[in-house]
Amino acid sequence: MAEDLGISGSYLNLMERNQRAISAKVLLKLSETYDIDLSDLTSGTDRQLVGELFDALRDPALGKERVPKSEVEDVVGASPATARALVNLHQRHTALSRRMLRDDGADGVASAMRDTVPANDLVRDVLHRKRNYFDTLDRAAEKLNRTMKLRQGEPMAALRERLRDQHKIVVRIQPHELLPGMLS
Repeated sequence: MAEDLGISGSYLNLMERNQRAISAKVLLKLSETYDIDLSDLTSGTDRQLVGELFDALRDPALGKERVPKSEVEDVVGASPATARALVNLHQRHTALSRRMLRDDGADGVASAMRDTVPANDLVRDVLHRKRNYFDTLDRAAEKLNRTMKLRQGEPMAALRERLRDQHKIVVRIQPHELLPGMLS
């Protein structure tokens, strides 16, 4: 699906878990690719705006104080145009910060801006630019797969054994509920 939409798998995963808002471009591509009526996808506009504003207000550039989601919902409900303006302002700020980092990363101003762009956004940008493909890593994974003769449906047991036996690392798989809000 990510390939069909021209986005990285990690970005799709974030959207599926409501950790990233779906952009208009992705909505249009989704509609075209899977012959879906766009109105079926956009019925939750307020919910999407709440998610976008909530993400924007979690930006480290705004400090450590967090705005509760209930307050964000109140802002969107009372003044959706203001909420949209704040989201647009944040998007422009982030784009400018990224451009400054890219264009003159060693410059003092750009170095100061580095702290205002969340690390996960920078990583997502790299993954997107590389289309989530890193040749050396991919080749190494394929070689390891052949060496270990991993079966498609159950690689975890063999990988856990390898980590334990060769690297002295013990892996325990926990249900998602034990670590709510954590990224995998």
